[in-house]
Amino acid sequence: MPLALFLVTFVLAFRDKALVTPTMLGRLQVWGTALALMTAIASVPLSLGLALHLALFFINAMLCHGALYRRRPAATRLTEFYVCMSLGGVLGGIACALLAPQLFSRVLEYPMLLVAALFCRPAFFGADARAWIKEAGRASLICMIVVAAVAAAAGALLPADSIGFVLMAILAVLMMAAWRAPHQVAPTALAAFIVAVVAAGLNGESVRSFFGVHKLTRTGDGRFLTLSHGTTIHGAIRIANDDGTAVAGRPEPTTYYTYEGAIGAAIASVRQARGGRLGSVAAIGLGAGSLACHIAAGENWRFFEIDRAVLRIASDPGRFRFLSECAPDVPVRLGDARITLAGEPGGKALIVLDAFSSDAIPAHLLTREAIGLYLSKLDRDGVLVVNISNRHLDLTRILARAAAEHGLATYVVRETADEPTERRFRARAIVAALAREPAHLGAIAQDPAWQRVVPDMARRPWTDDFSDILQAILDKQRS
Repeated sequence: MPLALFLVTFVLAFRDKALVTPTMLGRLQVWGTALALMTAIASVPLSLGLALHLALFFINAMLCHGALYRRRPAATRLTEFYVCMSLGGVLGGIACALLAPQLFSRVLEYPMLLVAALFCRPAFFGADARAWIKEAGRASLICMIVVAAVAAAAGALLPADSIGFVLMAILAVLMMAAWRAPHQVAPTALAAFIVAVVAAGLNGESVRSFFGVHKLTRTGDGRFLTLSHGTTIHGAIRIANDDGTAVAGRPEPTTYYTYEGAIGAAIASVRQARGGRLGSVAAIGLGAGSLACHIAAGENWRFFEIDRAVLRIASDPGRFRFLSECAPDVPVRLGDARITLAGEPGGKALIVLDAFSSDAIPAHLLTREAIGLYLSKLDRDGVLVVNISNRHLDLTRILARAAAEHGLATYVVRETADEPTERRFRARAIVAALAREPAHLGAIAQDPAWQRVVPDMARRPWTDDFSDILQAILDKQRS
């Protein structure tokens, strides 16, 4: 969708008669940027956030491409003009895809470019330097006064975790009020960007890799350390007792991975069905390493993880102790599991698929071909357990349909209650268990909480050549 919007703006902007006046676009740009910068420290619903950022992207592209069109050279130099435009695209791609992950620990290039786009407004270059400096200086002085006033009142009137939000709200209002004055809007937006960066930086440590930003945050009571990717917690460990002393010894898995939770129950059930020992196990997705504490004596587990940064975080006993305390010698293979698992020997008793990018499982791990790969690595009684927890997508029917291509039975459990963070930080999960025969699943096949999913054979199964995200969204709305 962003690419489609980007290309449409060329068609709409590269014409003599503008469909929307630059003045109207300028107002929408300032207001949209103010709201977008607010979302850097304030959560919004997915649908609202998507609509806001896509609309702002479209408006910015319209303004920037309009500026390009107005500055186009004579026809004799059009080749040079389009070469320069293409070069700009290459440099932008290098900056965002290659340089930014190395330079920033968070996604700072996006708000930086939102602020930079304000300098592309038609009226920005209309004034002389003296007038520009005067207006920008006035706006900067107002911003400094606002920041100082809020900081001074913070101790007496505002809770510490609200200061950043209040500052951002005030600066957003100032931006909206000054939308007609581009030389005032730009420094105000820059101040809002700085406040957002500082406020976000005070709330935990960030580690960035090619695959995204991993955030390490202590809970408000200081008892747990969490690992988040995007908007989703991927693991947590208790680091302090109720009296504030440090927790020592073997850690207890939390969030989705408690022993009696859906994943833990599936592992224990398959283990019991196989006489109390699993043998060889593959776990796809390392996270904080919580599953390491589910390994029983004599079992041969191996983890598969694509992100080296995740491995560094999970292996650091100063952050998470699941690996160091429960399975210090467990091997971890780096790379895409579709590739690394293909080189593994078969005969596995269990494969646990718990790979996530923020709130979503990568689609290529749920296709007909992927399930065929897992099946080839399992022994005759082997079981595949998949964590399909998701706030926006329902993957139950999609997974069951792909599994039916291989004759597998699919059972799903939907946990309905969380356990408060103050107690143990257990989170509800949606988990699927797939096997050639229900008996291979053990006791959970007879548990009424685990429902067998009858595949809809009229659906087209997801493959390496086909997936339908809208289908998953609609399934979630119906569930």
